[in-house]
Amino acid sequence: MTKYFIFVIKDHIEGKKIIPASEVLSDRVKYGFWSLSSKNPYFKSIKLGDKVIFYLAGKEGGKFGGFCTLASEVYPISEVEKKIAKGKPSSLMDYVVDLKEIKVWRNPVELSEVASKLSFIKDLNKAKMYFRGGIRAITKEDFNEIVSIGEIKNPYH
Repeated sequence: MTKYFIFVIKDHIEGKKIIPASEVLSDRVKYGFWSLSSKNPYFKSIKLGDKVIFYLAGKEGGKFGGFCTLASEVYPISEVEKKIAKGKPSSLMDYVVDLKEIKVWRNPVELSEVASKLSFIKDLNKAKMYFRGGIRAITKEDFNEIVSIGEIKNPYH
């Protein structure tokens, strides 16, 4: 059975350089994989065919950037993938999952546009706190709500 998740992307640090979350997302999309920590509570739940929304946190954050389908089961990260997943926290991850049917929105969906419609956000004044940690499980209805708004904002993308 398909499950639904939000993968949270935050700004990364490489040496003294800050890599914005949007750039991290572009890299992951370009290479078609997502790095994961086996310590994440949802790690064992992630399976081939699950659906994922990308949430941008960090300085420019508070936005949903697109979505994808998982194209593999989770597997140990290779040396090549470790080099591609530059910056912390990604460089600390020990597993990856492949992505397919990736759609990144040119016009991201602001959290404020959809927060009141999401079942897991109980306190609108603290909506951003619901995106702590790298992965959040969501309902199919919440997934569809975010995607429908993203598709309306990005009709030709």
